[in-house]
Amino acid sequence: VITGEPGIGKSTLLRHALHEVRDELATQVIALRGAETEAELDYGLVDQLLRAVGWNPVEGRMAASAISPPEVGARLLQATDALDADRLLVVAVDDAHLVDDLSLQALTFVARRAAGDRRALVLACRPVGLRRLPAGLLRIAADTCGTIALGGLDEAELAELARVAYGRPVPSDA
Repeated sequence: VITGEPGIGKSTLLRHALHEVRDELATQVIALRGAETEAELDYGLVDQLLRAVGWNPVEGRMAASAISPPEVGARLLQATDALDADRLLVVAVDDAHLVDDLSLQALTFVARRAAGDRRALVLACRPVGLRRLPAGLLRIAADTCGTIALGGLDEAELAELARVAYGRPVPSDA
């Protein structure tokens, strides 16, 4: 779980890390994003995830909100089990504070059962959004030392970032 105030660089960090992982390791990355317009759409994020792995949620009977989060989580496990078992699967969710509650509960079910599997779940959200994440998901992050709280950069860190980004030192007055 990556947390930080709006504009601090959560999305940029996530994109960069996913790019590195995708290039350097035998990894399949599925990048998803919460949306304010879908925060109340039951299983909206699950729908994105299933479509990304080639499963049709309607044919898979995932469209009805009458299905419980554990049932949906079990189907998510089934859908992701069908992927290449030799590759690590990383599911990254940006703006997790905008994801619907049922999807978050289903992802928690998956995360609790994926321990030891070749799967990783990465969520980026605002600190105020942490209260929307299920307690079980936050416990998993805490138990695996998987929480990163982003803060601002000091002058030296900013100068190094600018040097890397521009390929040369940047004047200190800049």
